[in-house]
Amino acid sequence: MELNKIMKKAILLVVLCLVFLLIGLFIFFYYIKPQREYIKINTQSCINKAMSPINSETAKYYPNPYRTSEGFKEMLKVQDVEMKKCMSNYDTILFSPSEKNLVELSLNSNLEKQASDINSYTKRVEGRMAEQKQSEAKQTACRDRETVFNKYENCMEDKKNNDPNYWNTIDSFILDDSKNPCLKQYNYKIIDVDSFVCMMMGIITP
Repeated sequence: MELNKIMKKAILLVVLCLVFLLIGLFIFFYYIKPQREYIKINTQSCINKAMSPINSETAKYYPNPYRTSEGFKEMLKVQDVEMKKCMSNYDTILFSPSEKNLVELSLNSNLEKQASDINSYTKRVEGRMAEQKQSEAKQTACRDRETVFNKYENCMEDKKNNDPNYWNTIDSFILDDSKNPCLKQYNYKIIDVDSFVCMMMGIITP
């Protein structure tokens, strides 16, 4: 009799364990696992959305208008706030701290790449700005040389019309710049620019 009671209790215990196991499996496959997958997908989507504004901007090779370093700092502040909201999805008993750490590790890798892209972007912008300033400086020099040269030509024209000895002295003017009074007053030659570059800019210089 005692043996039968022990057997019945053992069988009942096994049955209860199987029931609890089945309930546990049901809860895991029909609630916990789908919920975990939903949080993973939703978090990744949230992260992608948060990083999208900066990633889209850095993907532009010739941005116009462009972002400055200060502009990116403001964008990063907004992104950081959004990123913390995304990662808060893992603050649940459905995930262990180590699982959240793995996600943060992957996120940090993406953030490092983003920082590298921002650095490349700002260098391209700085290079373009330097080229633009150089081009503007050349244009200014070309216009200045053209303006001074026009004044020089007017001066020479006045001398030809008003100086009876002009034709006797023109050769010495040409051979020796120091004897040319107009060149002393309007020395366009000291403005050192490439005539071909000026011509390509639509400015004709001597």
